[in-house]
Amino acid sequence: TYDADIERAINTVKELLISQPDVSNVLQPEVGIPAFSDSSVNIEQRYWAPSSRYYPTTHSQTWQFFNAFKQAEIDIPLPQRAIRWLEK
Repeated sequence: TYDADIERAINTVKELLISQPDVSNVLQPEVGIPAFSDSSVNIEQRYWAPSSRYYPTTHSQTWQFFNAFKQAEIDIPLPQRAIRWLEK
């Protein structure tokens, strides 16, 4: 969310990527803000990993991001809609 500590969130993602054994340490991972959404600041990651390990690496790091954000109390926003009932 816009209230989250974005710098801490980006640093958390960087640290987790660097710690992944299948993520290249020669070509450093890139993490940044590509866009702003309705209720969130989007964080994007880019890294190099062997093609044969792409999906296991992605699945593992996504799970680790989720747990690290939860532990650090960094909110992951959910889409929200306001609905009004109109009487005829």
